[in-house]
Amino acid sequence: MKRVQVEWRNTTAHRKWIEKRMLGTLAQRLLTEEGVEGDAFTLSVLLCDDETIRRLKKEYWGIAEPTDVLSFPQPPVPGASPRCLGDIVISLDTVMREVGPDKTQAAAYLRLLFVHGLLHLLGYDHTTPAQRRVMQRKQAYYLNCNESQAWPRPVRATQDAQ
Repeated sequence: MKRVQVEWRNTTAHRKWIEKRMLGTLAQRLLTEEGVEGDAFTLSVLLCDDETIRRLKKEYWGIAEPTDVLSFPQPPVPGASPRCLGDIVISLDTVMREVGPDKTQAAAYLRLLFVHGLLHLLGYDHTTPAQRRVMQRKQAYYLNCNESQAWPRPVRATQDAQ
């Protein structure tokens, strides 16, 4: 099994329902089953509000609107261990707006966005229908759910996470 160190930063008031340990285990499984080379990895996750993710999306993609998840992959550095995969940014404002006050649903949606962001860090994309189908199938597999549940809720999500 791969060793994955997730560096968490949460700038919101949402805390008690976030399953950091389970998400780390999910990252280990995904990296192992995707056959990613290397034994030790790091990635950072920023849990933020809509304003923060909107600023990042404007700065890096020129689009001034909030989104659910952004990913910033890091190129591999030869010989570096642990290998830094990159950064995942998730708006908990968007998570809560999409699912309402139910913490169980919020945790499930956060897992979906985390897997979505991690797949982006590994090079997956969804700019074409075929690419989206691949990502959706992989998300369903890693989240142990059906494919209809394995895509971020907003229609705009097909262009959000880069």
